[in-house]
Amino acid sequence: MSQNSTQDEKNIYKRQMIQMSEDAKKTITLKSEMILNCSNDFELGKMVRMLLYEKINACDEHIKHVNSL
Repeated sequence: MSQNSTQDEKNIYKRQMIQMSEDAKKTITLKSEMILNCSNDFELGKMVRMLLYEKINACDEHIKHVNSL
């Protein structure tokens, strides 16, 4: 396998990992017990927003790492 072919494959995988991270930032999954344990919708909304921000930050860190490779 040539050097260019190896680099091309690496770039393909990098783009795929970045796209997967970008897509992952669009959704979160909650366990039903987390929803049921919230006392009111305001608290549930705060928890969902916090979880989403944490996931977005983790995805952004992953993208930075992949770009550094």
